[in-house]
Amino acid sequence: MQQTVTNHPLKYLSVLFVSIIMLVFTSCQKDSDIDNPPPAGATKIKEYKNGDEYVRFTYNTDGTIKKATVKSELNTGGDVVDFNITYDAQKKITEVNTSLGEKIVPEYENGQMIRASYFDGPVRTAYTNYWHEAGNLKRVTIYLNMGADFEPFLEFNFAYNANGNLTESVVMMTDGVPNHLVRAGHVTYQFDSGTNPLYEHRDFMALLWQGVSKNNITREEHFDAAQTPEDLYTYVYKYKPNGLPESAVVTIGLPGQTPTTSALNFLYQ
Repeated sequence: MQQTVTNHPLKYLSVLFVSIIMLVFTSCQKDSDIDNPPPAGATKIKEYKNGDEYVRFTYNTDGTIKKATVKSELNTGGDVVDFNITYDAQKKITEVNTSLGEKIVPEYENGQMIRASYFDGPVRTAYTNYWHEAGNLKRVTIYLNMGADFEPFLEFNFAYNANGNLTESVVMMTDGVPNHLVRAGHVTYQFDSGTNPLYEHRDFMALLWQGVSKNNITREEHFDAAQTPEDLYTYVYKYKPNGLPESAVVTIGLPGQTPTTSALNFLYQ
């Protein structure tokens, strides 16, 4: 599944969504960042950190994201990359420019993101189509510029529970045949009732093929294309008095394997 298209972060098309494991991003809702702030009394997330990988946010005076700085092996190849964001009068994202000179331009219909185009200089290198159902992001299909035409390269299909949290994501990927995608694997999820501090930034994260649920993941079961168990992640959170996560311990490994652990940390402002 993990094929690198180029060394630029916007074109790690096959691995960007896999980084939901590392970044705790799991579903996407239709409403805008501004219309759905965190619960009363919560502070805004400043940094999410996993080892030496992180996402850092700086904000405009109206609370919208001014810049997101990302360091991730999967998202940015280990480089530190800035994503600078501009908005329209309705505080919808109109453009995201990276420190590498790349650009993302989203399109909306009835307040929902339906498409995003990715540019390297003047060249449109890829675009993403988004479909929603009952307020949730139902399907995401990524198309690459193949020279003569754009062809589908990667697709994610999502299922949700009654709370709007993701229960399953199915990954489809090109098999080398033009306009043909095959099943590459799937992940099932369980959640607690805690507030996910990244939920208010789900419009931005959707541009990076990341989703964000209202609540925090407690369990991820990963399966390969043949639906054989491939990995298991379990999360145990420590919460602040205001209900936001302060840290988490992630245990990785299938039953019978020697598990490994990692630590997640959340900073706020």
